[in-house]
Amino acid sequence: MQLLVSDYDGTLNPPGGPFRIHNLQLNIDAIHRFREEGNKFMISTGRTLPGIRQEIEKHQIPFDYLACNDGSILFDQNYHIVDSFYMDPDVVRDIVSQIFKSTLGEILCMFDYSGMTQDFNRVLELELVTKLTKFKSDYLRLREIVAQYPELDIMNFFNINYIKLKNGKSRTVRTVQELIHPDDIVTVGDNLNDLDMLLNYEGYKMPLSNPFLFGHQIPTISSVRKLIEKKLQK
Repeated sequence: MQLLVSDYDGTLNPPGGPFRIHNLQLNIDAIHRFREEGNKFMISTGRTLPGIRQEIEKHQIPFDYLACNDGSILFDQNYHIVDSFYMDPDVVRDIVSQIFKSTLGEILCMFDYSGMTQDFNRVLELELVTKLTKFKSDYLRLREIVAQYPELDIMNFFNINYIKLKNGKSRTVRTVQELIHPDDIVTVGDNLNDLDMLLNYEGYKMPLSNPFLFGHQIPTISSVRKLIEKKLQK
């Protein structure tokens, strides 16, 4: 049995263009064939549950497991929680306090799997949006704050900074691995938040991936469909 773990935006759901929906459907058809062969398919996305569930139901995407918030929480195919990785509420409070004292950013949000939250006990990730004119200096100061907590990691996309527990999407892949004991684990993605699972398992990147991924020895595959065809030929 093989386990295939795919990112959603830019990977399973290809970049925008006139053939996007057609290519997405080709990927979905391939997932059906993959699962019919007795294999398991998992979606791992940075989206919250409502955001990805809307896409799954709209396009009728089959799956066995679903990881949201970049591997912070894992669901089964019935949307029941299998595993979760919440931040320590005392740590969250301290980071929020330091951010305000340092007057960093423009917007600070706390997220659980359903979206924004004000409950310090249910924070999966923090998001800090900074001014474009200050994103570098704010990021450097924020990195100093996060460095006080070895269990945390920080990732930024231009002026948006994300703080969450380390090991990213690999966390929930590891949970599924321990549950079903697959013979092979294959991962595919296109961005920095996919990097840990691409390096920790047999990883593939999309042709239009974040340029940083090309600095690693990660093979390129043209689509999820092509990857499934490759793995079914083994």
